[in-house]
Amino acid sequence: MRGHSTVLSCWRKTQVTTGVADRVTPPAFAVAGNALLMGTFSGYYVSEDNGASWRPRNTGLFSLQVGALAVKGESVFAGTRGTGVFFSRLV
Repeated sequence: MRGHSTVLSCWRKTQVTTGVADRVTPPAFAVAGNALLMGTFSGYYVSEDNGASWRPRNTGLFSLQVGALAVKGESVFAGTRGTGVFFSRLV
């Protein structure tokens, strides 16, 4: 990017240690404060340690197939396959 001083040297695979199967293909990521949010075809997950571990947060979702995430203020919105968009407050 023109005028941008940060240079990406190379990509490295993260080592997911707990909470999510290694072969999960996440279609959605978002950032909220210090937390990483991930939507997958097996649910919604939150990491507060830079992706080393992930906790599921699926209570209230009608479908675990989360294909889109958005954060606005204190709310996170999850687009799910076949059951619509859900929202929750960030905790």
